[in-house]
Amino acid sequence: NLEVEKIKNQIYKTSPNLIIQVKLFDFYQGKNIPTNKKSLTYQVTLQSDQRTLTDQEVKEIQQKVFTAIKNMGGEVRGAS
Repeated sequence: NLEVEKIKNQIYKTSPNLIIQVKLFDFYQGKNIPTNKKSLTYQVTLQSDQRTLTDQEVKEIQQKVFTAIKNMGGEVRGAS
């Protein structure tokens, strides 16, 4: 029951200085997804105007995004 925009806004909030775009990339309901569930895929663009981001920074932001989604009651498929 989570709204697409609400999820998008929470993703932005995880790292507002480095997340420059969040875009709903795919929406799926059907085979292999439980009846009361939806699969949403977001494309998240990270960028700094001052420097190149490290792999570690990207991983940390990714974990923050996953945690925010889980805290909203969502599930992250295939995430570690």
